[in-house]
Amino acid sequence: MATSTDTDALWQELNRPLQACLAVEAPAQTLGAALPDWLGPVAPTRLETIDDGHLLQFDDVATAAQAALRLQADRAETPLRLGLSLYDAAQGTWSVAGKEAQALARQAAPGEVLASESACDQLVPGLDVEIHAATELSGAPAYSLAPAAAPEPKPDWQQNMPVLMLLPPRVAPGNACDPVYAELLHYGVQRALSQNKAWRLISRQSGEAFRHRGASTAVVRSHCRASHVAAGTVSLNGRSLTLEMHVVDTGSGAEVWRGRISHPVAIARWTENPYGRDVLQGLSDALMGQPCADRDMAGLPEVESYRLLFSAMTLMHRRSRHDFERAQKLLQALCQRHPQASDPQAWLAKWHVMRVAQRFSPSVREDTEAALAAAERALAREGDRALALAIDGHVRAYLSRDFNAAEERLQAALIENPSESLAWLYLSAVQVYQGRAREAADAARMAQLLSPLDPMRYYYDSFAAHALLAAEQFAPATVLAQRSVSAFPGHVPTLVTLAIARALQQQEGLGRRVIEQLRRVDPTYCVAGFHVVYPGAKAAYGQRWATALRQLGLPEQV
Repeated sequence: MATSTDTDALWQELNRPLQACLAVEAPAQTLGAALPDWLGPVAPTRLETIDDGHLLQFDDVATAAQAALRLQADRAETPLRLGLSLYDAAQGTWSVAGKEAQALARQAAPGEVLASESACDQLVPGLDVEIHAATELSGAPAYSLAPAAAPEPKPDWQQNMPVLMLLPPRVAPGNACDPVYAELLHYGVQRALSQNKAWRLISRQSGEAFRHRGASTAVVRSHCRASHVAAGTVSLNGRSLTLEMHVVDTGSGAEVWRGRISHPVAIARWTENPYGRDVLQGLSDALMGQPCADRDMAGLPEVESYRLLFSAMTLMHRRSRHDFERAQKLLQALCQRHPQASDPQAWLAKWHVMRVAQRFSPSVREDTEAALAAAERALAREGDRALALAIDGHVRAYLSRDFNAAEERLQAALIENPSESLAWLYLSAVQVYQGRAREAADAARMAQLLSPLDPMRYYYDSFAAHALLAAEQFAPATVLAQRSVSAFPGHVPTLVTLAIARALQQQEGLGRRVIEQLRRVDPTYCVAGFHVVYPGAKAAYGQRWATALRQLGLPEQV
């Protein structure tokens, strides 16, 4: 079981902004002293000239990535090779970071920016950059960075209701409050706001994108399509814990609600602390002119346990398999410490589902059983039922093939929390299996609306591409599947979707290349395997998809 000391160290590691080292491979005379001037507002805090170029230090990875892309664009006539790595000043690893960045730069193609896996964990795809899996450097994954695509226009399918985004509350400047209290109130307010069915709430994972960066109303509106953004600060004053929060209309910039909620600090440790309810009541009245009914918001009984839970939630969305495995250990420790709590069981069930989806599982059967058991335990306890219902529904659909039971669970999840993005995502898959492709496309788009900057964006893109393929919207399905594959080239279901989309658009040459990539990832994959693995293979559309795979050269048997 994780000790308090271990938890504190992990918490500090996950919640401090890490610096970055950018290596620019170019003769010194090519750039020279003019380099800082070219970078302008993203100038480095340290510049070191080396034999084959420069090493630049930045206060955070996002700024370093912006600088790299600016150099890439400005020096198009003499393309540079750039490498980006993390620099942890607290551990004094500048030389290590410099060597890793230089190695990445040497491996990059002219005009390319290569970043380490740990550096990419600090970047938000679609907001900071676009991230594409590139190659491996000495056995470690490396990723190619490109400018973030322009935000898509507001879709016509979006419902005419407010869309809220809650930014992570911050400790008030100069206040000595433990940051875990800010996380605790964030978690409680997010769950409370999800109760109101008159608005949609952007996922907590997407809100985390703004933890270490500013969030202008224009960015929140364009990238997250949020009509309102909520932000706040937390302060500890004697024995009182105060949350000051304000909500702004992202279109007009006008403040629509401001609240100052203060209670004895001991109350914040309660399983049903009142901060979330107070924000919900005030905001509901301000936006809708009506109060919202109270509901049970039971949670974990210890602040230290929330620290463990938040750490696990962060780690399980990292690119590193090592971090993913660490998340399981934290969740298991929480389950042992609080056997009657729902949230750790729900997240453990999700962990097992992700383990199968990411092809890390040594036994799909055992992970399926573990996921079902954890979801059942979560449902039998008090806490966030929507997440547990959503994951339970997904396991029953994808692994148990019980579509009716799965849809029942997912619809129940959306009754509990209409803003649970995973419930919408998994519902889209069930509706495809049931032959309801148009509904599936709408559900997948709603999932993307509710989690536009999710750390697992490739996962959302994969489900959305699958739904759009079933709806015969082949071009947008191809775009989303290609973006998902670029971020995670080893995700077999997405490769299958992309291959079928290519075939149904008569792009046989491109489709055969996807099949070759699919067979490199999984040499045993074949048409017979598609029939065994894919839940909708027996349906009429599944038969058409199998025919498309045959036409691209996928063998019938291995």
